[in-house]
Amino acid sequence: MGIANFFRNIARPKENSAAVPKNPNPENYPVEYVRTLAFNKAFKDLLSQDRFIARSEYKGFVEQYRDLSQFYATLVQSNLLNEYVAKHTLDREAVNSFRTEFDAMADLATESPTIRKHNDAYVSRHIESEKSYLDNLLEACDPAISLDREQREVVLSEEDHTLVIAGAGAGKTTTVAAKVRYLVEKRGIDPARILVISFTNKAVEELRGRINGNLGIPCPISTFHSIGYTILRQSEEERKKIVEGGYMYTVINNYLKSSVLRNPEVVDKLILFFGSYFTAPYESETIHCRNQETC
Repeated sequence: MGIANFFRNIARPKENSAAVPKNPNPENYPVEYVRTLAFNKAFKDLLSQDRFIARSEYKGFVEQYRDLSQFYATLVQSNLLNEYVAKHTLDREAVNSFRTEFDAMADLATESPTIRKHNDAYVSRHIESEKSYLDNLLEACDPAISLDREQREVVLSEEDHTLVIAGAGAGKTTTVAAKVRYLVEKRGIDPARILVISFTNKAVEELRGRINGNLGIPCPISTFHSIGYTILRQSEEERKKIVEGGYMYTVINNYLKSSVLRNPEVVDKLILFFGSYFTAPYESETIHCRNQETC
């Protein structure tokens, strides 16, 4: 009799069962559901703001509520979620909303569909509302410059990492200059916190002419090599020496002779590594340096 009652008590409702009425006493909610409601409210408040939402802004949500997501996942795997909702007379839609939105944003490598929709709407809306500003954004550089829609989308988007792909002469330098001015004027970013890097001295001079010169924005603009050298000089009390190719050849040659070629096991691995790019057969025992005096 006791066993029969036990199994009756743990009988679980089906997934398609009717919605359970909300708990009339919120103070009796379990802590997991209180956190669920807190997440839903915070997420709704985030979406209510008229601004672009970068992934770094909801990364904190992911870390804060990951354990709650795992809690619900365990209930689902155990087929106990409906029983949990029914036992505490919770709003199943609130739980479903949390699970849907959290799962969508948990993978930070891809953008949450809900946030992507919000960001797309934000960009489209501001392309229209800020048309006059965007039309004249680079007037100080050249009155004839007019940003196309894709360039305006880049300017208005504020994702943590943005890749802009375009061919030579497509306006990448123009877009960078426009983006810098937008960040300074519309987002209040200190120019000293904006670093513009390019590959060639020619591109750097062009950017400096437009950003530092025409727009009057004193942000640092440099080549990759120059900024790398600056970092090296600032990170050590003893300044590092930047060497030319000939000296580097000597260093590598001496290292190979003194350390690598005297170790047969390392030689095998090194030859196998380079040999993977060729089709010629390799026999390790014929390559070892046997005369250490001449290696």
